[in-house]
Amino acid sequence: MNDPILDGVLGNAIWAFFSRGIIFGASSSLRRLKKPSAFKATTICLKHRNNTRERYYEGAFRSGKDVLYLSVMSQSTLKDMPSHLEECGKYGTTLRVLTWDQTVPKALIEAYRLHLNEPYPERAIEQARNAAKDWRELENQFKYLDVREYRSLPTMQGLIVKDSWALIELIPFNTHTHDRPALLLTPGADPELFELFRQKWEDLWMASH
Repeated sequence: MNDPILDGVLGNAIWAFFSRGIIFGASSSLRRLKKPSAFKATTICLKHRNNTRERYYEGAFRSGKDVLYLSVMSQSTLKDMPSHLEECGKYGTTLRVLTWDQTVPKALIEAYRLHLNEPYPERAIEQARNAAKDWRELENQFKYLDVREYRSLPTMQGLIVKDSWALIELIPFNTHTHDRPALLLTPGADPELFELFRQKWEDLWMASH
């Protein structure tokens, strides 16, 4: 049997709860209208390698500035790197490269392979090892190339051109290379985000060898 007094107490409590929620929600909305938002939209390039390559990726090597380049297992991009490095020399660009440590544990490479959904475990290990070695060989050939190896888990890759732009490639699960999105940031349009990535990549540079 229902207790009318208890029902009344509970009913009033429930109504008070929801009414406070409605009032709070309304007042919160008003506060959001009055104050500038803490969130900021930025440029996201879908399938960025097809859309940003010439101007922002290849343009970095012709920028004449310091470029911090973050890579993971970059065997495919290494094929074009000698010609890019020739452009660096022509335009006075210095290139600092962060690549995955060639002695990183196999278990870490395997976890990353599963994230990429690549089919061949041994090939992934070989690719990670050879990428670092190939970067080191290029470092011996080009005096304006400086290479360091990091051991932490890679979360992104891309490049930052000093005081100009950052092209940050995101690496979602099981996403083909040419389908990956990227953040395109500039210190003018995105000062907070640009500075965040710049500083964190510099921190990674200092923590690497």
